[in-house]
Amino acid sequence: MNIKVRKLLASQGEKMPHVFLKPAELFIAWQPTLVTTLLGSCVGLIFYLPDSQVSAICHCQLPWQGKATTKVDDFHFVDSSIKYIREYFSSHHLDMAKLEVKMFGGAEIVEASPDGLSSLASVGQQNIEAAVTTLDKYGFQVFKKAVGGRKGYKLYIRTDNGRVLLKRI
Repeated sequence: MNIKVRKLLASQGEKMPHVFLKPAELFIAWQPTLVTTLLGSCVGLIFYLPDSQVSAICHCQLPWQGKATTKVDDFHFVDSSIKYIREYFSSHHLDMAKLEVKMFGGAEIVEASPDGLSSLASVGQQNIEAAVTTLDKYGFQVFKKAVGGRKGYKLYIRTDNGRVLLKRI
């Protein structure tokens, strides 16, 4: 474990539970947890409530659910993941006025067309746009972000204080 990760864990020791978040997964933490994920064109969103120390983290692969599936909680998609988190927090009567949202990923790893000549935005850019649009729709503002570029991201997230260690990969 490198020195920066050790510092991130310092106040909890290294006894904090650890979760590796895979694509199309969503994790909600009510207790201190270290969450790690790898993002390329996918977008990772972190929703942190400082007063309650509750966090939700999603790893979304595609921008819009549309008619692709009838599942309401399909976490492959940016829009349905954000909607699910909003509904979950609301159903648990969590005060979203102090919500801190952080957005990462959306790198230009996967072209929108196989020939690379299309004027379509990359999958990463489409994911970023879907996140911004959907967050705005629900009145959420992005507190911090690191998006785009041509390299992926590795994130270490502490769910009890919202701190994020970001590494470009």
